[in-house]
Amino acid sequence: MLLLTGDIQPIDEESCYSFCEEVLKIAKHFNCREIITTGGIGLQYVPEKPKVYSTSNSAILLKDYLETMPIEKKIFGVVGPIVGVSGILLGLGKKRDVPGVALLAETFGHPLYLGVKGAQEILKVLEQKFALGLNLQKMGKEIIRIEQELMKKTKEWAHIAEQAGAKARQKEAGYIG
Repeated sequence: MLLLTGDIQPIDEESCYSFCEEVLKIAKHFNCREIITTGGIGLQYVPEKPKVYSTSNSAILLKDYLETMPIEKKIFGVVGPIVGVSGILLGLGKKRDVPGVALLAETFGHPLYLGVKGAQEILKVLEQKFALGLNLQKMGKEIIRIEQELMKKTKEWAHIAEQAGAKARQKEAGYIG
């Protein structure tokens, strides 16, 4: 298993494609059977029990995930284009014969929101698929506390912005790469 994590991704299109090409070269070098990308579906509210959606560059792989994992079956009308590394890896992977799947969890679409509940739902899928031995309850307690503090600050900032005349976006949902 080869894991790739990061806090940022390339910001321009050319760099993103170059980066994804290198990741795919590494995946091919190590004979990876599939690539799994993750992301969030930004909502205008904090989801109590985030759902996980999936798409894939392989019908066979997608069928396997949808039939055996706790993933929502209806993605159309919920998930828009998958941008950034998460989407490009799937697109280029298809061209390079590397099957891939994207796991996308509902989350609050605010830059300060950590999305721990959504991340935990994705980890549940990965744990069920690969038996990684993760203790998700222990892992999440401290992060959830921090997330709650950040949400409190976010609400305070939103209130200040509202008083200053800023209007909230009316868009229902969007993708966070």
